[in-house]
Amino acid sequence: MKAILEFNLPDEDEEFRLAQDGGKYLAAINDFRTYMRTQEKYCELSDDEAVGLNSARDAFYEILKDYDIR
Repeated sequence: MKAILEFNLPDEDEEFRLAQDGGKYLAAINDFRTYMRTQEKYCELSDDEAVGLNSARDAFYEILKDYDIR
């Protein structure tokens, strides 16, 4: 199976760049996920910091879920 994406440049330049950089966006999301996990697992956080990190992590995963990103 093949999939071909076509863009009318320069009119659809922004859409083209988003499609072209999809792997970079995925890598950035994964790096941020790893950062949050590392902070939670290996750093000594105060109770307030842990609550804030957990809240941010929950919101992060909810946003990914809303966009059907796994």
